[in-house]
Amino acid sequence: VAALSTAQITALDSGQIAVLTSKQMAALGTVQIGVLPTGAIAGLTTLQVAALNTAAVAALNTAQIAALTTAQAEALTTLQVAALTSAQLAALGADDLATFSTKDMAAIGSLAVDGLSTDVIATLSTAQIAALSTIAITGLSTKQIDALTTAQVEALGTGQVAVLNSTQLAVLSPEDIATFATKDIAAISAGAMSGLSTAAIGALTSAQVAALTTSGIGGMSTKQVAALAVAQFAAMNTTQIAALSSAQIGVIATSTLATLSTSQVAALGASTVTGLTSNQMDALNSGQVEALTTSQVASLSSAQLAMLTSQDIASFS
Repeated sequence: VAALSTAQITALDSGQIAVLTSKQMAALGTVQIGVLPTGAIAGLTTLQVAALNTAAVAALNTAQIAALTTAQAEALTTLQVAALTSAQLAALGADDLATFSTKDMAAIGSLAVDGLSTDVIATLSTAQIAALSTIAITGLSTKQIDALTTAQVEALGTGQVAVLNSTQLAVLSPEDIATFATKDIAAISAGAMSGLSTAAIGALTSAQVAALTTSGIGGMSTKQVAALAVAQFAAMNTTQIAALSSAQIGVIATSTLATLSTSQVAALGASTVTGLTSNQMDALNSGQVEALTTSQVASLSSAQLAMLTSQDIASFS
C-alpha cells in the first residue's frame, strides 16, 4: 500500500478501502491519506482509523476531520489526539470531543487547545477539564476561560490554577473564584494575583484569605487591598500582615484599620508604617498605638506623629 501512487489511492473504491487491514492503514503516508475523499474517510472502520500513524492523522485536512463520525473520533488513540492541530480540533464537533477520554484530553497541547471553540469548551465534562495538562491550560485564551462554567472552574486542579495568568484570572467571576479550594488560592502566583477583580477579592471567604501566600498578598494591587473587608483582614495572620507594603497599607479604610489586632499592628514592617496617612494615624486606637514597636515608631514622620495624642505618645516605651 505504501507504494501506491496518489492516483491509485484515489481510484480505490469503497469496497477496496473497506478491506484494507490495520497494517495497511498504518502504512499510508501523509500524501496518500490527503487524497482520500471525505466519503472514504467517513467509511473507514474504527479499527482502520485507530491504525493510522500519527503523521497521517496530522496530515488530514479539516474537511476530512469534519467527516469523521463520532464513533471514529472516539476510536482515535491518545497518540493520534496528541498529533491533532488546532485547526483539526476546531473541525471536530462537541459530540466528537465528548468521546475523548481523560488521557486524550491530557494529550492536547498548548497550541492545539486553541482550536477548541467556546461552545465546545462549555460542553466538556468536569473530568475532561481536570485532565487538561498545565501546558494546555496556559494556552487557553481569555474567551475560552470565560466560557468555562462554574462547575468546570471548580474542577480545575491546584496545578492548573497555579499556571493561570492574570488575564485568565481576570475573566473569572466571583462565583468562579469562590469554588477555589484553599490550596488553589495558595497556588495563585504573585504575578497572576493582580488579575482577580475587586469583586472577586471582596468575595473571598475568610478561609481563602487565610490561605493567601505572602507573595500573593505582595502581588495584590492597592485597589484589591482596598476591597478587602474587616472580616477578611481578621482572617490574616501576622506573617500575612507583615507582607503588606507601604502603598497597600495606605489604602485601607480607617474603619477597617481600627479593627486590626495589636499583634497585627505590631507585625507591620517599619517601612510599611511610613505609608499610613494622617487620617489612618488619627484612627489608631490607644491599644494599637501602644503596640507599635520601637522600629515602627522610629520610622514615623513628624507629620504622622503629630496626629497622635499626648496620651498616645506617653504610651511609647
